[in-house]
Amino acid sequence: MKRKWVFRVASNPEAGGGHVMRSLSLARELHRYEKVHFLLCPGGEYWIEKIKKHGIGVSITSNFDIKNISNFVVDGYDFTDAEFRAWRDNCDRLIFIDDNNLAPVYADVVIAPGIPDYKSPWGNQVVLSGAQYSLLSPEYANSRSLPSISHVKSALITCGLRDSIDCSG
Repeated sequence: MKRKWVFRVASNPEAGGGHVMRSLSLARELHRYEKVHFLLCPGGEYWIEKIKKHGIGVSITSNFDIKNISNFVVDGYDFTDAEFRAWRDNCDRLIFIDDNNLAPVYADVVIAPGIPDYKSPWGNQVVLSGAQYSLLSPEYANSRSLPSISHVKSALITCGLRDSIDCSG
């Protein structure tokens, strides 16, 4: 039997937490209908309990057989071409979450929330681009609070729990 949804997410401390959090937002919704499993980087053990609390399977990449997968979702910047080819060879559909116009030619679906007019250079991909495809966890999406002051003087915007050089930390 094929595994329905597997997420391969950049999750080591140097990657910060943004990839995991947005993938977890999508995975939480998918998990309502299908089995979902996360593959984390060595060093990403911090995320295991946070993912499991949503009933989603999780393992470190060295402990998982990538064969026989229906949908393989990739979120991260530092994966190699050899990794992409191995994933492509072992899944029905490869979905790539793209922030930097780096989607590989063999991705079937590209989700590019930060690139409004994303055009696939390969021409053979389903592309979901623009802010309407942002992956926001329900805790934020369902929030309706507004600032209590009429003029905001400053705001802190962070794209994850920690950046790669720990400036936000």
